[in-house]
Amino acid sequence: MAIYLLFMVAPIIVYFIMGLFSNKSINENAKLKSRYLIVCGIIMTLMIGLRHPRVGSGDTMFYYTNWEMMSEISISRLFALNLDLEMGYQLFVWLFSQVFHNGQWLLLLSGAFFAISVCFFMKRNCKNVVLALLVFNCLGLFNFMVQGLRQAIAMCICLWAIEQCKKKKLFPFLLLVLGKYSYKHCNHSIFLFLLSFFS
Repeated sequence: MAIYLLFMVAPIIVYFIMGLFSNKSINENAKLKSRYLIVCGIIMTLMIGLRHPRVGSGDTMFYYTNWEMMSEISISRLFALNLDLEMGYQLFVWLFSQVFHNGQWLLLLSGAFFAISVCFFMKRNCKNVVLALLVFNCLGLFNFMVQGLRQAIAMCICLWAIEQCKKKKLFPFLLLVLGKYSYKHCNHSIFLFLLSFFS
């Protein structure tokens, strides 16, 4: 429980500490805004990545041991496994577990992906990143990233897809949506809604 509360106050603490060293507003200075998001992103990565696998839902320990099991099998055996997991997720785990055998890497790599996705999205779309991080926490999205690993990966892929939608780049958007689908089979109404922006 302490991990959630700690990250709830981390954006405020970082904001006040950075305010001590600068007389400029974080939200009005692009350089300070980037530094703020980098510091908060590092904190998010470390809090998600360095936690014990028993912190979070019971699924986390399953994903952790699955990572270690995948590090010991060949690609041909991967396709023969009958796991109730999406193929995109299984390929991701198999590929990275061949390089990083310890299951803790799953938490670190997913934590880094979450932090980069959220902070990049906020930098591009939020005028007030301090408030955006507070809302992110108050809505329980940090908690969600600790609890629902595959769902959080799919959500972060969607954040990247939204950027492609805003640029009206249909092909990269469709690739990202298909990538999201290979991680978590979700409701496609948001896809249809975003697709309407291309017409």
